[in-house]
Amino acid sequence: MFRWQRSKAEDRQPLAPWPQPRQAGWIEHVNQPQTEAELLALRRSVQRGVPFGDASWTKRTVAQLGLETTLRPRGRPKTANKGS
Repeated sequence: MFRWQRSKAEDRQPLAPWPQPRQAGWIEHVNQPQTEAELLALRRSVQRGVPFGDASWTKRTVAQLGLETTLRPRGRPKTANKGS
């Protein structure tokens, strides 16, 4: 049976080098709680598969990866009522 054991932080090695230098205070920044707006954006990103980031970056990334459908509302478009 596999048994999970906690390791000391100094024993853990990263799987790959960090792609760029971390800014000062990075750990504190990452560990701060999210605002309600950030939580909503994160949930939307996870549920819809929308890249998470600021609006301009998200728009560029969606276009590059062909993810335009993730930004559209789900379901069929509502039809305009042409009267009876």
